[in-house]
Amino acid sequence: MVQRTKYIRFSVVALLVVLCDQVSKAIVLEKMPIFKSISIIPGFFNLTHVHNPGGAFGFLAQNGSPLRHWIFLSAALVALGLILYFY
Repeated sequence: MVQRTKYIRFSVVALLVVLCDQVSKAIVLEKMPIFKSISIIPGFFNLTHVHNPGGAFGFLAQNGSPLRHWIFLSAALVALGLILYFY
């Protein structure tokens, strides 16, 4: 029973993180013009509306090949598997 509760809690937290991420992205797409920046913590953190077709920091952004999609999908599945294994 403890094991089941552990996975339910993990699933709820993961779902909330994904939900918050998607809602915040939808709000930015709806309300902020492209390249507009809003200071959240002055001098430290700005929210800026930009589009990144690549991964983190533009990784593979210049590569227009469909292989990019499979690389990111594979990396995400491996990361998810490792998270679940170690959790």
